[in-house]
Amino acid sequence: MKVLVLGGTRYMGRAATMNLLAAGHEVVSVSRTPSDGAIRHLVCDRKDHSTLEALLREEAPEAILDMVCFDAHDGAGMARLFESGALCSLEHYLMVSTFFPYNYFDGREAPFTGDPAAISDGYTRRKVEAEAKIQAGTLFAKSSILRLPFVFSHDDYTGRFQQFCVMARDGRVTAADKPAWKTSMIGMEDAGQSLSKILQGPPLGYVDAANAGCLSLHEIATTVAKALGVSSEFHGTDDPGAIYALRRDLCLDSEKAPKLRPLPEALTDEAQKWSDSLAN
Repeated sequence: MKVLVLGGTRYMGRAATMNLLAAGHEVVSVSRTPSDGAIRHLVCDRKDHSTLEALLREEAPEAILDMVCFDAHDGAGMARLFESGALCSLEHYLMVSTFFPYNYFDGREAPFTGDPAAISDGYTRRKVEAEAKIQAGTLFAKSSILRLPFVFSHDDYTGRFQQFCVMARDGRVTAADKPAWKTSMIGMEDAGQSLSKILQGPPLGYVDAANAGCLSLHEIATTVAKALGVSSEFHGTDDPGAIYALRRDLCLDSEKAPKLRPLPEALTDEAQKWSDSLAN
């Protein structure tokens, strides 16, 4: 299978690419900047629809992993390209979205039913609008829209997980006297595996993926502290919610997505890798 990865040159996009290559697929990455690596890479701004159309017609991918569908313009553009015949070989389109819409409605693995204009978070609002553009067209029949929770790793490019590890290591975690919202999370390598497996299967429509289990931020801090070999008797005032912000429980439990290892196991693994990176 020929897979085109839009924006997959780093982090979980790269992890998904490596999994696809290991499974024997031909992979081509596309981004706005040149990239060196083990796969063929093309330079194209996905917002330039005429250039993207020419590229898609030339490459004729059977699957697309879209890491950078960020707004209505991106979603509508991809839907139009499919309807124009530029993707005549396409069997599966996978858009990477976020679980933050669940802050605003109670559906799971379903279209957003509220008013996007009422979403105060611009990133989430734009993702919801992108999802809607995909769903409104004929492309949706060949699509999976993957709503991922917080993605973490010892080398998290946002620095969030590393900051959380420092907080837990130093005991600077506020006592659990605030609303104990629980959240799903997914390790970066687990996310890469899930993306790869979903893309190799049939389209799923809306789908969630996460490591198994749902923990409060205090429970996550306790798990990380134990992995680092330090006390989980926290004494500080730092709020984990400043790093992983929640409005309510955001727990995912999908029957569609591939099953992944338990969240405490993934957290322990990445916390230990973070500790090892300091020693090196």
